[in-house]
Amino acid sequence: MDHLINLAATEDPAACAQPHPDYPGDPFMWRIDAPDALITCGVYDKPPLVYAFSVHSNS
Repeated sequence: MDHLINLAATEDPAACAQPHPDYPGDPFMWRIDAPDALITCGVYDKPPLVYAFSVHSNS
């Protein structure tokens, strides 16, 4: 299931994200681990700061 998550309040998303292993050279592809979900892929879209994630719930 795809979700749009507004990260406009996060000035530096890189501080809480790791480069996506499938896209090591692309600074706008992220892999973020969260307690309740594994966000496997995030795509940066131009301002406003909106990221599209593929989210799989662990619960």
